[in-house]
Amino acid sequence: MNRDARHRPDGDPSFLTSLLRQLAGAVALVTVVTAAFWGIGQMRVGSQGPVIESPSADVSSATPSPSNGGSPDPRPEAIPSTPIGPVGTPTAAPTTAGPPTTASPEPARADPSTISLQVLDAAGDGGARSRAALQRLRDAGYRVVARNRAARRYAQGTVFYTRGHEAEARQVAGDLPGRWVVDEKPSNLSASVGVHVVVGTDYPAG
Repeated sequence: MNRDARHRPDGDPSFLTSLLRQLAGAVALVTVVTAAFWGIGQMRVGSQGPVIESPSADVSSATPSPSNGGSPDPRPEAIPSTPIGPVGTPTAAPTTAGPPTTASPEPARADPSTISLQVLDAAGDGGARSRAALQRLRDAGYRVVARNRAARRYAQGTVFYTRGHEAEARQVAGDLPGRWVVDEKPSNLSASVGVHVVVGTDYPAG
């Protein structure tokens, strides 16, 4: 065999075999290194977990969450409840005020000159009180037809009226000072006079 032909690479089978072995080892090493780096990268990505965007910056900063290092709060936010009454609750009907009440009108005042009356002295003071009452009635315009002495003494002045003249008797009592009893006349007093004024000891003297 030619000496030069043994030393050429394309002509030596052992040399080709050694070269192929070295290439195969290099490819295997590259493959192992590439797989190792790819596995490390997957481990890092998996440890971070998915990133979820917070709906509000204020909420994410104020409320601890797994993404910012805090523990999640499982309790929901309390919402104050507003009491609501039952639907269709009947309401009280407005009260309607009735017609305004008006005071009873006072009876029409009679003309004093049309009222006939008698003055009776029941004070027992010699006639001073009965004369004072007589003068007051005349000054008011009443028609005094007589002044007589009563059969007995009265502690309180009394105005008697003949039936049908009660309103006139109350008018006369209202025109005299003090308090007076108004009553229907007894049978011993004349019915021809409408009103009988009995002056008692309570009438103011002088």
